[in-house]
Amino acid sequence: QQMWLDAYRRIHDYLGADTLYSIGRRIPYSAQFPDEKMFDVPSALESIDVAYHMAHRGGEIGHYKYVEAGFDHYEIHCDNPYANEFDLGIIVSLVERFRGRLQFDVRYKQAAANPDEDNACVVEIVRV
Repeated sequence: QQMWLDAYRRIHDYLGADTLYSIGRRIPYSAQFPDEKMFDVPSALESIDVAYHMAHRGGEIGHYKYVEAGFDHYEIHCDNPYANEFDLGIIVSLVERFRGRLQFDVRYKQAAANPDEDNACVVEIVRV
């Protein structure tokens, strides 16, 4: 895993945060997700942590905690070694894929204060 993290750091440093966001957007199409449990935005958001733990085994690896903050209002608490932009890309991709005719606003509620030390962030997903 460290090799990937180092590669993502170099991508961020040389190509920028937008590239990490774009890579994150592709993850739901290339990583193993519990497709049989994904049928709408909430179930897709809940699946992120399952997919993360299927791909990363052993030790304390962090998590993607799904929180229902209200009616059609969700949060993902990202506590993992990946850059915030990468996490946001994953979340936006899943929301777009499972939203149907609904519209959602996806934004940082709390971005990492110092990404070099702690990548934890909260992403808010609200139906508009």
